[in-house]
Amino acid sequence: MPTVHVLIGLPGSGKTRWRRRFVAERGAARAVARDDVLEEMAAANGVAYHEAWRAFSRPADKEFRRRLAEAVALGVHLVVDNTNLTEKARRRILGRLPEGWERVGIVFDTPDEVLVRRLLARAEAGEKRVAPWLVARMRQDWAPPAPGSFDRLLFAGPGGGYGEPLGEAAMIKPGDGVGWEPFRQMPGWAGNRPSGL
Repeated sequence: MPTVHVLIGLPGSGKTRWRRRFVAERGAARAVARDDVLEEMAAANGVAYHEAWRAFSRPADKEFRRRLAEAVALGVHLVVDNTNLTEKARRRILGRLPEGWERVGIVFDTPDEVLVRRLLARAEAGEKRVAPWLVARMRQDWAPPAPGSFDRLLFAGPGGGYGEPLGEAAMIKPGDGVGWEPFRQMPGWAGNRPSGL
């Protein structure tokens, strides 16, 4: 059964790093990311990422959806590397999957100070620039995944690393008797939302 891993987190939280390592270790897996499309459009048009984001947002969305459909048609394991902060964004992905796919959500919870530091370092290194003030703005859009929207829900801690933060203790599966509330009580969660989101 193919699996889709829907990465959920703010810019700089470690999603892309996790995706690259995951795909490298599982050669048959495919990754789809709107940022990849935007970076390609920026390079092709000789503009910076933030300029491409403004100029090519609609064509990038269309190309992202095309790549997602192509990857789903191949029936291989898939990683969707976007912020996916809202239920609407996640439904747009999950709604394109045929029956039989396992749906795994991975929430990347990273403190603000780490996010801002990573975003500034990324910009200084000449990589894509995401304004640190967007962290607070995007946080307002955050909606925790609804119970039942994923077959499994995983939690990646502040390191945003690969492997170790995503242990079995961080998993919740429908019907396993665990329920939704214990996930909210995991380290990094404040009330109904992760502290880093």
